[in-house]
Amino acid sequence: MTYKIKYTGKILNGKSLFDDVESFKKKISELEGHNFELTIDFLQEQRSTQWNKYYWKVIVDSLCEATGNDPDTVHTGLKKKYLRQIIRCGEKGRIIPDTTTCLSNREFAQYCRLIRIGEADICIIPEPNEVIYD
Repeated sequence: MTYKIKYTGKILNGKSLFDDVESFKKKISELEGHNFELTIDFLQEQRSTQWNKYYWKVIVDSLCEATGNDPDTVHTGLKKKYLRQIIRCGEKGRIIPDTTTCLSNREFAQYCRLIRIGEADICIIPEPNEVIYD
């Protein structure tokens, strides 16, 4: 029988720290005597809900108001124009994301900054700390 068990955590000072260590220990004890293969995947931090709110409620709404376009049209246009400028250097070389959902907080902040600067001739988009968007 083959099945997959997934646990998350982090490595600190050369030691693995599981988010749910008790559950992990219980499952390991149930597998006593079985062979296993361990695979560790790097989990990239994805953007926060705060960045997502800022993007949709401030950036996209501001551009919708200025252009008369709907949110999906604005979002698609922004991705085509600015997302290709976010480049990751990884094991497989340079990677250009094709969606904003995979961006980390740092990358998403860079993406938003590119939009604020690039769209300044259409409208002034406030910085995240200059506006309330909850």
